[in-house]
Amino acid sequence: MALCLHRSSRARGERTTTAAAAAAASVLSDRITTKPKTPEQTIEAKKQRVAIVGAGPSGLAACKHLLARGFRPVVFDAGAAVGGVWRRTLASTRLQTPAAPYRFSDFPWPEDVVASEATFPRHDQVAAYMAAYARRFGVLERVRFSCTVLGASYVGAAEREVAAWERWSGNGEAFGDGTGEWHLTVRHDGVGVGDGESPSTQVRLVTLHCESQPLHEKRIRKSRADNMEAKQKRVAIVGAGPSGLAACKHLLARGFLPVVFDAGAAVGGVWRRTMASTRLQTPAAPYRFSDFPWPEDVASSFPRHDQVAAYMAAYAARFGVLERVRFGCTVLGASYVGATEREVAAWERWSGNGEAFGDGTGEWHLTVRHDGVGDGESPSTQIHKFDFLILCVGRYGVAKFPTFPDGRGPEAFHGRVLHSMEYSSMAHADAAELIRGKRVVVVGAGKSALDTAAQCAEANGRRYPCTLVYRSAHWMLDPQVARRVNFSPLISTRWAELMVHKPGEGLALSLLATILTPLLSIETFAEDFCVFLQRWLVMKLIENYYKAHIPMEKHGMVPDYNFARSALGWRVGTLPEGFYDKVDQGSIQLSKCGGSFSFCADGLVLDTNGERAVVVGADVVILATGYHPDAPLRGVFASPWFRDIVAAAASSNSNNAAVLPLYRQCVHPRIPQMAVVGYAESGTSIYPYEMMAKWVAHLLDGAVRLPGVADMERDVAEWARWGAWAQRSSGGFFSSRASTASRRGTTTSCAGTWATNPGGRRGSSMSGCSRTAPRTTPTSSEIQAGGDRARLED
Repeated sequence: MALCLHRSSRARGERTTTAAAAAAASVLSDRITTKPKTPEQTIEAKKQRVAIVGAGPSGLAACKHLLARGFRPVVFDAGAAVGGVWRRTLASTRLQTPAAPYRFSDFPWPEDVVASEATFPRHDQVAAYMAAYARRFGVLERVRFSCTVLGASYVGAAEREVAAWERWSGNGEAFGDGTGEWHLTVRHDGVGVGDGESPSTQVRLVTLHCESQPLHEKRIRKSRADNMEAKQKRVAIVGAGPSGLAACKHLLARGFLPVVFDAGAAVGGVWRRTMASTRLQTPAAPYRFSDFPWPEDVASSFPRHDQVAAYMAAYAARFGVLERVRFGCTVLGASYVGATEREVAAWERWSGNGEAFGDGTGEWHLTVRHDGVGDGESPSTQIHKFDFLILCVGRYGVAKFPTFPDGRGPEAFHGRVLHSMEYSSMAHADAAELIRGKRVVVVGAGKSALDTAAQCAEANGRRYPCTLVYRSAHWMLDPQVARRVNFSPLISTRWAELMVHKPGEGLALSLLATILTPLLSIETFAEDFCVFLQRWLVMKLIENYYKAHIPMEKHGMVPDYNFARSALGWRVGTLPEGFYDKVDQGSIQLSKCGGSFSFCADGLVLDTNGERAVVVGADVVILATGYHPDAPLRGVFASPWFRDIVAAAASSNSNNAAVLPLYRQCVHPRIPQMAVVGYAESGTSIYPYEMMAKWVAHLLDGAVRLPGVADMERDVAEWARWGAWAQRSSGGFFSSRASTASRRGTTTSCAGTWATNPGGRRGSSMSGCSRTAPRTTPTSSEIQAGGDRARLED
């Protein structure tokens, strides 16, 4: 039970109230606890019933933050409207605290109050502000008006027992051991709500299911719908992977009700369609949502794929995301309607007026194929209309196949040829049957190739060894070896960010990066000095350690490039368990291809750079030859122009463009009412997803004001020049979608969008933003007037 009955001081600011409410919500949701809950325990906790007494500013804040945490509290208030003392005061009463500090941190005063320059708003303006806050965040639906709490009794333990407890609630948990509950005696006055009920007194248990609502709440919901035009905007999210889940969660926290389309039957993205042996190749500790810990039963540093998928599902269930997902729905195309391409190209402000939803005339039409999976419906194709589109499609949806001369491609082969993406998507039983007792050849040297080869070796042993054909090896680390020495403090910290040149960094940071850059093998210093430092310092130390403890040299699997370049482009993976043991046992055979390869009737023909061609016999060939990373993003748009501009052209020595042409890695300056979340990655992946999701949610909520299109394009162009320089300096190994240091710069840049100086004045930004963003970008102008330091809710 939460009591929101603080003293009626109109001089009190709302920051203390909001902070206290957020802290209380954190306690109930296990953010403040000595022992984190498992996802199942956390979901069970969300079923607990919570009562709030009082619908003044503190009660509203408490309810709002509990809703954001997935709870469904009931708010009892004796009056007929929210606002506490502000609904019962003298006609001449005004706020005696200036309006600037007396506000909720994430809800500015309305423009009519700001425009009137009323430093001390009237009582009716304050009451209207409270009501607008309640409507915006869905609090009104939870309030039971004209309900006076006459008394509260704790049942479940005697006073003497409670006094003897050494821990709060008996065990230190918000809900205790489940045996205690509060009984509230509530008088329903039936006054002023139009429900025609007679006054009555009832005993309400806090264990009462909160979903039962009196008639007047339904009327309030209708009134709320009439007054929440902004939150009625239709928002679509394409994809229910980790980035889509984060986007939906943060939009729900801001009061939106997005619709998530996903072609599969469960959340998790690639984690729901992978091989049985697949594990997370990033340690679990950094690969997690910031407000949702891994369950206690996940003890491995590299969890299995089913554990990762279960973690994603638990996250979606905890924050109410599952209710918003439409499974079995494939988005075939998206068309922008409301303005022609020529009109859009001429706009000086993004979306026409710089707002997330434009002027209200534009919308996205999504052509969606509903496969009818699991609901008994027949497949159908429909067009859905939305006011804003968020793409969370990832980069691993379109397979890349090699090209072959005529007559020497898969058509010449008498066996089965498939891509590793198709093999991973197969049911585990079907995949096992495909390879059982077969000569399997896997082409590639990346993570998918090695996992596939290990799985084939496990199934067939030495009798039918799996052949791994590769052109050049990659840095693949044995988890058992990697965990013996922790190198992450040297390469995965803010210190690593200082090693990378960034646009707009200034003279001091540029000099520091020039001095430290050789540690990451970006050869901008004298070459001999770079080699010398590399040999004895950080990256050379790591490289030598792995070479000494992983038998890659013994088996001819030493990469042609150093570890530093591999780390810069995040071309580092983890070996399947016992991979080189299987090589020693003969269940995996390694065959290096010096040039190209082609097919023949009995298998593959390997080019050995002028030497005699080698034929590798096969019944099944699995091509682990990568993906077209931009294809899923481009493929969404029906407009050829949007398809061309959404992702920059790839450079000549890379399959990836150096830097995406997206402002803050989320918004394209020329594509209106659309954002991308999760396309840029890092070693931890999820943290950048969350930062992007929060940024987009604030953009839709009006807390972020974007600069003009020309300024946004200058920002994108400067990052593109920096990316091209990084590509050249690193020999083509840099990938902005994956570099840890550059991703940290991106997330800092996103975070800096909210940051203003403590006084809330426009025209000043915190150093976190200016450190990574080009100086041509007016980041401070992205913050609307009147805003105090904007804080992320989670």
